[in-house]
Amino acid sequence: MKRLPRTVSAAAVVVAVLAGVFLLGPSARAELTEGRDYALLPQQKTAQPVAKGKTEVIQFFSYGCPHCARMHPFIDKWAATLPANVELVRVPVSFGRREWGALSRAYYTLMNLGELQRLDGALFSSIHEQQQPNFTEDNLTAWAVKQGIDGEKFRKEYNSERVSKAVMDAEALTRDFAIDSIPKVVVARRYKVVAEDAKTYDDFFATTRRIIDKASNEQSAKR
Repeated sequence: MKRLPRTVSAAAVVVAVLAGVFLLGPSARAELTEGRDYALLPQQKTAQPVAKGKTEVIQFFSYGCPHCARMHPFIDKWAATLPANVELVRVPVSFGRREWGALSRAYYTLMNLGELQRLDGALFSSIHEQQQPNFTEDNLTAWAVKQGIDGEKFRKEYNSERVSKAVMDAEALTRDFAIDSIPKVVVARRYKVVAEDAKTYDDFFATTRRIIDKASNEQSAKR
């Protein structure tokens, strides 16, 4: 077989290397960098305890947010790939909007009734695809009844003390972590994911996973 000229072989190697770097995506091409990949949260904002041996990942969201609706199926799929030592917690926010406050109550109501897994995506869909105005207690209750939930039971939980407390705690976390836009992801109550170079959800979650690994290693080193 005729040997290729060295210049051609070298050029082929350069092209192959560049192609490989491109295929790896932005999150795999460089070390994690503060400002580009994450924002460091003030230490005093992260004093609340997390489960021992777990790395906590918080997603701040609202059913009323169209960006959150688009991310939802992707984060569900990604969450299924996370190792056992990672705990994903979703925190609904309102930013002071009455309508979104009602949706925060709906989130915890569905959770406490054991219906969240079944109806989580359906509530997003009802608002953003079916254009249903599910932003009040009455409308949310009517929607829940159509999904097979007892209306009286839904209202009782919706107005319960434990749902009120959960909503207040969610709002406190939103303030503590200076969440001003959603969806937003915070790792180990220390790293707010920025992922400036991410062009797709896959890029975003690849960067998030690297931040999770960083936080997990730091927590292991302290034990």
